[in-house]
Amino acid sequence: MNKNLGELFDIAQQYGNITLFQCSKDRTFNVRITFMTINHAELIAQSGYRHDTISKALIKAIEKAEEIVISLKETVGTKYKLLKNDSS
Repeated sequence: MNKNLGELFDIAQQYGNITLFQCSKDRTFNVRITFMTINHAELIAQSGYRHDTISKALIKAIEKAEEIVISLKETVGTKYKLLKNDSS
């Protein structure tokens, strides 16, 4: 992904709220994207730890968010097909 930091934040914000952490000991970064879902439910895409730049952490969190969206679409699609077949 060849984007500047501002573009990466824009992409990440499309999924939800962004939290950026910096480990002061080794100056590495971690990003968490909290999806905007129903009340009292939390769905998080996390970059993992120890990224040496904010951009790398954002890219990993965006990739995880994309995986979650794909997985949800597949799950909903499967459930829909099962419900559709049961009603026939």
